Amino acid sequence: SVDARADVFALGGILAAILTGKPPFAGNSVYDTIIRAARAELDDTFARLDASGADAELVALCKWCLAAKADDRPANGTALT
Repeated sequence: SVDARADVFALGGILAAILTGKPPFAGNSVYDTIIRAARAELDDTFARLDASGADAELVALCKWCLAAKADDRPANGTALT
């Protein structure tokens, strides 16, 4: 089921794009990008976040929002304040 944690994931994706200049999932084709997203392949994104030079707490917050399992993410946006 989809709940507010899907919105939290989207927020993490936007933040990752702001911090790294690239979307969290990027493949060589649309199909490749969809497969990477479906598999939650975030290692490259997390490496880019680590190398971004952004504040460590902001990077940790972004990674928390991008957790592959919904139960590992904040329950909603209010938890991020």
